[in-house]
Amino acid sequence: MNGNDIAGFPEFLAKRAGRILMDSSRRIRTSKGEPGNFATDADMESERYLISSVSKKFPRHAILSEETRNKIKKPETVPSLWIMDPLDGTTNFFYGIPMFCVSVAYAEFGKVVAGAIYDPNRGEMFSARVGRGAFLNQEKIRVQNGGFSGSLANIGSPYKRSDFSKCKPLFDKVYSKGARPRNFGSAALEIAYVACGRLSYYFEWGARPWDVAAGSLIISEAGGKTEYFGGKNFFNAKGFAFSPKIPMIIQPISVKKQRNQ
Repeated sequence: MNGNDIAGFPEFLAKRAGRILMDSSRRIRTSKGEPGNFATDADMESERYLISSVSKKFPRHAILSEETRNKIKKPETVPSLWIMDPLDGTTNFFYGIPMFCVSVAYAEFGKVVAGAIYDPNRGEMFSARVGRGAFLNQEKIRVQNGGFSGSLANIGSPYKRSDFSKCKPLFDKVYSKGARPRNFGSAALEIAYVACGRLSYYFEWGARPWDVAAGSLIISEAGGKTEYFGGKNFFNAKGFAFSPKIPMIIQPISVKKQRNQ
C-alpha cells in the first residue's frame, strides 16, 4: 500500500488513545491469570477506540491487539496488519505511577513500516517510518554508543515466574559489568528510551508482539539493534534484547542455554 495512506496515522491514533487513558477509570475489568496481570477500564476504552478507528479507515486491514487477541495464525504473512497495545504499563497505571503509554504499529508481511509510542504523562511521541529515521516529538533521535560501564540497563519483570527466572540473573550481571539496572514497567517505553539514549540496554523474556512491534522499528531507525531469543521475529520470539549494537555487550545467562539447546 502507498505509505502516504498511513503517514501520521499511528501517531494520531496513539495520541488520541493516550488522552482516553488519562480520562479513564483505573477499575479492574478482568484478570488474565497471573498475579497482578489484569486489564482496567482504561485498557478496554483505549482499545475500543483504536480498533474502531482502524476498522473505519482501513476496513480490510487485520488487527492484532492485546485485549482482544484476535487469532491470526501466521501474522507474518498478512499484507496489512495493525499491532496495538492500548495501554502498555497497566500495573503502573493502576497504582498511579506515571509510566505507561500507547503503542501502535503497522506491518506489511511481518515487517513494521510505521510505528508510534505515546507517553501521555509527558506528552512524548516516539515515532518512526521505515527508511525515514526515528523521532521524539519531531526531533530526530539516535541510540547512544558511549559504552556499557556507567550506563543504565533495563531488565524486564514479567508476570510469569518461568519468564522472570530468565530475567532475574541479569540484574547481578549488568551490575557486575558496571551498568546500573533499572525496571520501569512499560516495555514499549523502555525500548523507546534505548532508542533515544536514555537507556543503554533493555531485555525482556515473555514480551508479546504488541509490546515490541512499534519499538522494534523505532530502535532500528534510531541506529540500534534487536535480538530475538527462542524465535526469529517479534511474532514468535520468547525473549527480546534491544541495544545500540549486536553482538550484545552481555548475553543473558539463561538465554544462552535456551539458544544452545
